[in-house]
Amino acid sequence: MSSFEKLVKLACKPKGAAPKSKYVDPLVSATYADDGSIHDICRALAPRFKEPNAMIVFKALIVLHSMIRQGQTDNVLKYLASSDVLRLRNVSNGQWDGYMAPQNIAHYAMYLDCRVRTYKDLKHDAIRVQSESNRDRSSADDDGPSARPLQRNKTVMGRKLRVMTVEKGLLRETKMVQRLTDSLLECKVPSHSIFVRPVPTGPIAFSSTMTASRTNST
Repeated sequence: MSSFEKLVKLACKPKGAAPKSKYVDPLVSATYADDGSIHDICRALAPRFKEPNAMIVFKALIVLHSMIRQGQTDNVLKYLASSDVLRLRNVSNGQWDGYMAPQNIAHYAMYLDCRVRTYKDLKHDAIRVQSESNRDRSSADDDGPSARPLQRNKTVMGRKLRVMTVEKGLLRETKMVQRLTDSLLECKVPSHSIFVRPVPTGPIAFSSTMTASRTNST
């Protein structure tokens, strides 16, 4: 068993608690390497998406989302866009200990799959581009008039849809972003969920993490 397989196994243990950072952080750090680490991690994650235990599947989705959100986003999405090793669209087709797939897990998997497909079509991550632009602008506002002006590449990317023309692909890009937004909005948190503790793994303040029976995430 490789070190990545061991980390993935420990991060996805079927316990009602969020994946521990001591297991997730090394996986996130590995996304910055160009030595095939992402391939090895995804190969270790793949069997977890076929598990009948919903807790294991949900944790595997959180690990993958953490790699995308906190790691080298382009490296992860570029690999996933070129490989179907995880088969996220098939998560809802698994056998769940004799029950149907929990809707929230299926929606979460479909959102991540949609994000990968959107990256494949647009050649960039629309969520990352906008969040970085917003963060840079917020930092500039906090620093006041003395703040350094935003780099041109950041300001242009942050308002890409505003300045893009129809000839340059505005309608196509808008359609892809709308599809991504729709898939994200499907990830609703039911009021009866039993939360153990919050884990910031979603693009919109992921306040939900692990639930004992029915869980949801964005």
